[in-house]
Amino acid sequence: MKKLMKNLVKNVQFWAGLGSVAVAAIIVALAQIPSERPSVLKGRHFICGIDFGQSMHDKKALMAGLSYEMLKVFAQENDCSIEVKAFSRKENSLDSLLSKNLDILVKPCSDTIVCRTGEIGTLSSKCIYDGIHWYLKDCCKDEMKEISSWLAKYLKSDEFEALGERFSYRRDPNKPRRQSSANPHISPYDSLLMQYSDSIGWDWRMLAALIWQESRFAINARSHRGAVGLMQVRATAANGYKVSDLIDPEYNISIGTSYLHYLERFFRKYNFSKEERAKVVLAAYNAGEGRIQECIKYTASIGADSTSWNDIASAIRLIRSDSLNIDESSLIYKFKGDETISYVDKVLDTYESFRTQVKK
Repeated sequence: MKKLMKNLVKNVQFWAGLGSVAVAAIIVALAQIPSERPSVLKGRHFICGIDFGQSMHDKKALMAGLSYEMLKVFAQENDCSIEVKAFSRKENSLDSLLSKNLDILVKPCSDTIVCRTGEIGTLSSKCIYDGIHWYLKDCCKDEMKEISSWLAKYLKSDEFEALGERFSYRRDPNKPRRQSSANPHISPYDSLLMQYSDSIGWDWRMLAALIWQESRFAINARSHRGAVGLMQVRATAANGYKVSDLIDPEYNISIGTSYLHYLERFFRKYNFSKEERAKVVLAAYNAGEGRIQECIKYTASIGADSTSWNDIASAIRLIRSDSLNIDESSLIYKFKGDETISYVDKVLDTYESFRTQVKK
């Protein structure tokens, strides 16, 4: 029995020792495996600028929208957040980058940037899309490396290919013969237009026509009056919506269509047909509901048909010559209205073009 116990103890000691050696070997092996380096992007908040000028007629007008969508994907896939600013003609985006007011700048490559490569760095070794580059300051080496790696992977993805295809086309109502009627698309934002047009009871192609007139589907379009984005929303109009990013396509369309919905309800108290009310709503979107309401009253006061947009438009043309008989405090005192009349005509003409070329 004593001999048996002695052998048992030796066996236990042997296996215990062997176990200790195995554990030690595992620890050493794990220590030699390089640990994954934590991402320098995770949790970061990036101030991003997109600089494509403000022209909605430029051939690169849609590239601001494509770049905005890419930045959103970048933030989502790298677990970080972004704030995006669109630069106007009078603002120098390069200086903002160099002064650290921006973290990332997205814009077409230019000689100015090429000459200053000692101060900034291009994130990709080749242009990202149609001559567009992402830029960081050279001091941000780690961030630049990770973003470059992400870009290299994303640019080869099916998702980017689909995004590029989506932003490669916008229908021009003034050039119908050059476009295939078989193409069901009007803009990169058709799905949003269909979604939000339902909320106001409009044909989505009418909403597309309004946006064409406002911005040509360029999210970075900005008027001299400070209106911004696809539907040219003013910051004052967005105050009640707690939205700061007016270049965001969905936010912009959401606020714009909310205003259209308000205008639809506002003019229901008048005896307009649905078709005539739509014209009046377009006029009010351009000139303001108060001014158009006074135009309606003025039309009635001169004995014209105040339920007909054509009669209202004719009355508006009289205001300039008849202004001496209008109270100076009136919103329509010396209101020329030519721009508003032209606006309504152009939107309706564009809608007719879209309606005949694109199925509902």
